[in-house]
Amino acid sequence: MASVRTAIPFWILSLLLLLFISMAAREFTVGGNKCSWAVPISPAGSLQKWPHSRRFFVGDFLIFEYDPKVHSVLRVTKEDYESCNGRNPIQKYDDGRPKIELNQKGIFYFIGGAEGFCENGQKLAVVASSQSFRRLGAWSWFGKIITEIP
Repeated sequence: MASVRTAIPFWILSLLLLLFISMAAREFTVGGNKCSWAVPISPAGSLQKWPHSRRFFVGDFLIFEYDPKVHSVLRVTKEDYESCNGRNPIQKYDDGRPKIELNQKGIFYFIGGAEGFCENGQKLAVVASSQSFRRLGAWSWFGKIITEIP
């Protein structure tokens, strides 16, 4: 019985460390691999599908990797995203590897800056949730583990 009592503080500290790590900002390479910010070869390889299996939070970073001689990234409004209009971007990135912070909750819209690339599928919309959702998810996971300790 004494060994169980001494093990519980260890487990609680371990779980708190995991909780802290799960709340830290994360970095995502757009498309999942290097140089994937490009015109998709097929609809199955669509950049628009990539964020659907991920959760993004305020404070996370998107890393776009591409050949700066060919590509660029434009952060645009919803209207410009839908119409592939890159004439008045919110921000232009053309260095080949921008690291863009999701600095507020909401939807971030990005399109390719080269002529015709957006129309051919080089576009991305990412939803950033507030940090409170990250904490809530982590605490509910932590609470489930704690209640399962004998």
